[in-house]
Amino acid sequence: MSRGDVLKTSQQVDSQKLEERDLLRVARLLGSEWWQVGIFLGVKSVKLGHIRHDFSGNVQEQIFQMLLYWSTHCDPQEVTVDTLRAALVDAESFAALKRLSLHE
Repeated sequence: MSRGDVLKTSQQVDSQKLEERDLLRVARLLGSEWWQVGIFLGVKSVKLGHIRHDFSGNVQEQIFQMLLYWSTHCDPQEVTVDTLRAALVDAESFAALKRLSLHE
């Protein structure tokens, strides 16, 4: 496999679309930084507040719902491993980032 093939494969993985199961895997490892991840993904703080209120008894569900909202309400071209990875890096959520990398 040439270097060009490796780069092409890497780019395909980075632009790979995310499914609900991928979002749940990440949600399991996000902690209090989930709010920051949402902001970096472009979810408005008002919406994050609604999610926090609507699912007040379950932080993991809050996180999953935030990711699900992002994946269904943003530009479909942006719902990729690369976009989520960038938000996780910005929020310094390294455990979730590691899990996302293992998924690849």
